Parts: sequence; structure tokens; C-alpha cells
Amino acid sequence: MASPAPTLTAFCVTAPTSNRAGLLKVLDDWRDPEFQRIVAYVRNELPQKLLEPGFLDDLEHVHDQEKHPELAICAWYEQIGSYMKHGLLDETTCWTSRHRRPTRRGGRWRR
Repeated sequence: MASPAPTLTAFCVTAPTSNRAGLLKVLDDWRDPEFQRIVAYVRNELPQKLLEPGFLDDLEHVHDQEKHPELAICAWYEQIGSYMKHGLLDETTCWTSRHRRPTRRGGRWRR
């Protein structure tokens, strides 16, 4: 029988302090109402915006998070990557806590 997934409390008790700090920062960001508004935009509005003529061209040249809130999500994942690179966040913890780990197959990223 498989053991149950660890809880956040169990993780915080057993994780190294640096890893705990990284995870708590990520969770704090995730709970921020403005961040959740941007997540909702990415999930609900962005797919349609991608179909609009000129949207991708504009995105390539304009790096304004007010006009392109999806850039905030990109920056957040970049920050998570930096936390992992410097040992402040464990890769396994990050991908098992919220998402399936992306993999690269056939030249494309997939989840």
C-alpha cells in the first residue's frame, strides 16, 4: 500500500530551513489576490488573445506587464527556477505540490 502524500505541515517539519523558506515564499505569492487575478486571466482570457492578429508580435516587442499580465506568470516561474538553482526550493517538492512536472519530448515541452 502506498503511503499518503506528505502534508505541508509534515514538509515544514522535515525540510531544510532554506527549502522551507523557498516553499513558503512561493505559497505566499500564489495566495496573493493580484497574482490569482493574473492566473485567472492566463487560464480564461489568454487563449483567446493568442488568436488575435498582432497579439504575439506585440508581445515580442512590448514587455509591459500592465498590457501583458502573462509576463508576471513567466517571471514567477523564472523566480522559482532561480530558487531551485540556488537550493532554496527542492524540485520534487515544487512539482508535486501543485503541478505535474513538465518534460521535453520531441523538441516540445509537455505536462
